[in-house]
Amino acid sequence: MKNTYIILFLFISATTQSVAQIGENYLTLHYSTGVALGSTNDYISKMSFRGASFEYKRFVSSDDVALGFDFNWNVLYEKKGHDTYTTGTASLSGSQFRSLNVLPFMATVDYFLADQDHMVRPFVGLGLGPVHTIENVDMGLYRYTNKEWHMGFKPQVGVWYYLNETTKLSLSSEFLYAFKTADTAKRELLTFNIGFAFTPY
Repeated sequence: MKNTYIILFLFISATTQSVAQIGENYLTLHYSTGVALGSTNDYISKMSFRGASFEYKRFVSSDDVALGFDFNWNVLYEKKGHDTYTTGTASLSGSQFRSLNVLPFMATVDYFLADQDHMVRPFVGLGLGPVHTIENVDMGLYRYTNKEWHMGFKPQVGVWYYLNETTKLSLSSEFLYAFKTADTAKRELLTFNIGFAFTPY
């Protein structure tokens, strides 16, 4: 894990140095929906409509490659019916209210498949960085909370649609994979995002 953080630090440092050298800046604000996959879906299967993301991109060396970073926040929530549930060594009967906050902080690289002269600019990208998860389980007066940091990555596909010189409509989908830790299972999340990319000046 220590080596992973060192690699991440070097990657972010290289990204920051490249970002400072050349290119056009874009900020992107998204409304985000998401659905859990794999074992995370076993925990909460209901689709989430509570999410947002903030991204910063700067084009480097050409108008095809952008480096940057992003921050996402998705909240999954589901009510489970009356049953007997076991958490650790405790077993309780009743209805269960489950929530999972997923907050990835990623250094990103994106490759655009069309240049700036096109109205429509599809792209593919990859993010790497830490993922913070907050898990809550409520049953009556009882609450179980687990907070954990994971390492993760997220490939994405998306498209920008030209609105004017400074603003683009942004559509994207991301698959987030957060590796398991000693105390927490891996987390998998597929998100669908819509928003606007714009130059801050």
